[in-house]
Amino acid sequence: MEKIVQNLDDAKGLAKNRAHLQDVKESFECGREEDEIMPNIWLPENVLPGFKKACLDFFWNVFELQKAILRALAIALDIPEDYLVQYHTKPDNQLRLLRYPRYTDT
Repeated sequence: MEKIVQNLDDAKGLAKNRAHLQDVKESFECGREEDEIMPNIWLPENVLPGFKKACLDFFWNVFELQKAILRALAIALDIPEDYLVQYHTKPDNQLRLLRYPRYTDT
């Protein structure tokens, strides 16, 4: 579980929020499989069959969508279609799945 709070400039307000208004969530993150600095950590296939494949398929589909959007922006800006794509060749994006369990303040 991960606990975060909204950014506050006031140290007292931040401490009060951390103690009282908790933001608790479960998260899972993955990126490209070739990343040596932050490798993906997967559940064993028998624990959640198809999860890894579904995540990676979605990751790569969204990367292709990103490039399509960049091409559309380039056309709209009247610049060469692959002009923006050339600066986004490495898929350094993350897929982050979040689950917010029910929280009641008692």
